[in-house]
Amino acid sequence: MGVYCDDGQSDEVWQFLANFGVKEKKWVYERDLIQKWMPSGVFMERWITAHGLKDTEAGKLREEARCKY
Repeated sequence: MGVYCDDGQSDEVWQFLANFGVKEKKWVYERDLIQKWMPSGVFMERWITAHGLKDTEAGKLREEARCKY
């Protein structure tokens, strides 16, 4: 599950989630998450591999991500 919140609200958000039984947490800044979805980023490359994209399809996806961000 991914939850987005402002730094100043993180304690309140964690308490809210704990009320639903969430025990593990990890803080990741948005810029770091975006970097992982960029070409050569770990999430982008895992997604490409998991979906068995051909080189041309993978190249197009990487270029789209480059242009978007």
